[in-house]
Amino acid sequence: FLMEYLDTSLRWEEAGTQSILEMPVLGVIPQQTSRKASLIFNPLSPVSEGVRTIQANIFLMRPDHPFKTLLLTSPGISEGKSFVLANLAVVLAAAGNRVIVVDSDMRRPTLHEYLDRPNAIGLADVLRHANTVDAQVIPLQETDYDGLMLLTAGRPPVDPATLLTSPRFQNLLAVLSQQSDVVLVDSPPVIGPPDATVIATLVEGTILVASVGQSRRELIEQARDRILRQPGVHLLGITVNRVKSDGNYRYYGGATEKIAEGQGDGWLTLKEAAQQLGVSKEQARRWRKSGRLPAVRKGLRWLVDPADVTRMLEDTLEIKV
Repeated sequence: FLMEYLDTSLRWEEAGTQSILEMPVLGVIPQQTSRKASLIFNPLSPVSEGVRTIQANIFLMRPDHPFKTLLLTSPGISEGKSFVLANLAVVLAAAGNRVIVVDSDMRRPTLHEYLDRPNAIGLADVLRHANTVDAQVIPLQETDYDGLMLLTAGRPPVDPATLLTSPRFQNLLAVLSQQSDVVLVDSPPVIGPPDATVIATLVEGTILVASVGQSRRELIEQARDRILRQPGVHLLGITVNRVKSDGNYRYYGGATEKIAEGQGDGWLTLKEAAQQLGVSKEQARRWRKSGRLPAVRKGLRWLVDPADVTRMLEDTLEIKV
């Protein structure tokens, strides 16, 4: 059962809870020890079991006509919605579905980090520059999982809500739906900018992700009510994230590194290369260590050839930059 404490934060005390604040519980995701661990998909882990429960519950809601477009959002920031979405996408793709994930959280995009891809061009660029949406020019990226494609958020726009309310975004979802079995959309939290409530009116179903010990019950309720106030919205239920497990938990490339003789003109620092690739410096550092991003060492600094960055973008995005 769920208990209300003086701090009103969400608590999970035992499995078997069927609903929270009149919303069906679609699944429960165990707490992870670190963000790094959460990036590795293990089909035998408790996380995978929780995600498969979400998949099953969604399917049982409409077995004869599966949902084609789903939004995952949360009441507030850092609740783990992007982590849940990424793992749900992997589970769906592993089951033989063609899955496209769309990062519409253009304010704080993270899906490209989970799926280990650049974020140099994406949704914002499509909505900003295209009067009509052509399937041939949507910069979908392949991932390491068969059947799973990614449309990153792209460079942050000045006003994401304006792009999301344009007819182009609705047209984009229609085009992506024709190319896949299911489209999963990530968005900013509900309590904040209107992005999530706008998207909820354009998809077939919405899932709210709340985190134990962080989500406040009153904010969950506000998020629920804000979503349901929109006409035609189908709120499927809630997923509870970061549940502590007692161990018995169940709920139904490589280029080589070189020492540089000198920096020379035109070399990029690791930070500058990360900016061009649209990723964090930490991710660029991981790519450098794995050999995916070739780098040259000069003293304590790692330098990147701009041509390698361009080639990486071309190979990954399958477009010329």
